[in-house]
Amino acid sequence: MRDNPLSDTLSVKVRSSSVAPDSSGTKVPPFRNEAGANRTEQALRKSSPAFNKFQQATQTRPVEAALSDVATDASITLRTAISDTSDLLAQYRALAVPASEDSSVLAQRRTDLSARILHSVDFEFDCMDALAAALTGLQRVDATKLTVARDIVSQAGSHEAKLAPLLARREQQSADFQAARSKDASVALQIIERRTSQIVEQLARAGILKAE
Repeated sequence: MRDNPLSDTLSVKVRSSSVAPDSSGTKVPPFRNEAGANRTEQALRKSSPAFNKFQQATQTRPVEAALSDVATDASITLRTAISDTSDLLAQYRALAVPASEDSSVLAQRRTDLSARILHSVDFEFDCMDALAAALTGLQRVDATKLTVARDIVSQAGSHEAKLAPLLARREQQSADFQAARSKDASVALQIIERRTSQIVEQLARAGILKAE
């Protein structure tokens, strides 16, 4: 039986809420690429003073891009860390039943491997914490952006009706994004809980962690 089945199921994929570039290279919401969107935006840019504020509020922020990178990297690194811990545990178990009585050299190898295993486990937990924090952060950033966009539209006065369709599209994007993030967070939480239980069981079985 394999010791790290979770490494095959861990595949949290991070999606961005609005990262499509326009012809100038500026990051803009995906709906700008729809048919007729450019003409609509050109008209709004001339007739609605609040349009540029709305556009800026819904663009991808550097912190959002950074959180996406953290979540993706943490997911990938955690899979590697799980495999590394499993390999070290296999080496430790191979020393647990020596052909002859323990020697000082063998005892030292066990001590060294035990320290490496605990270090690898700590690194796993660091990856888990980073993944969970990044996914939560992405949800908060997107929710904040939507709140700002709504405030801009509500304060637009006579131009509010012109921005309403853009806000409706942004609200749908946010709903889709939040649903995807919630699914990712749920998968990540299940993996973290299962991996935590698995680590405790494996360390106790190897004698590295003493069961209370």
